[in-house]
Amino acid sequence: EMDQYLEQQETSYLNGWEEQEEYEDEQYYYGETNNDWLTEISRPRSHWEELRKSRYLEVMNTRSEKEDIRRLLERRTVTEFLESGLREKIDSLMMSR
Repeated sequence: EMDQYLEQQETSYLNGWEEQEEYEDEQYYYGETNNDWLTEISRPRSHWEELRKSRYLEVMNTRSEKEDIRRLLERRTVTEFLESGLREKIDSLMMSR
């Protein structure tokens, strides 16, 4: 009977420890994410343009299962929109709201 009681105590202790560890992992992950999100969106447009260009080159120079994305980029409709004056108007409209 005493052994059974000790086993139950040990099991509940271990379960509590695992739950605490999961909670701490989640706090670390979500805490990092919140801070990083603000930092990320605060970067200048030039940063995002460079990322877009490098991603464009990566997709165009890589044979992969993402052939549909490659075809879209080859048609240039997405790229032309991103470089157009309409994009500027949409950006300023969104910033004014």
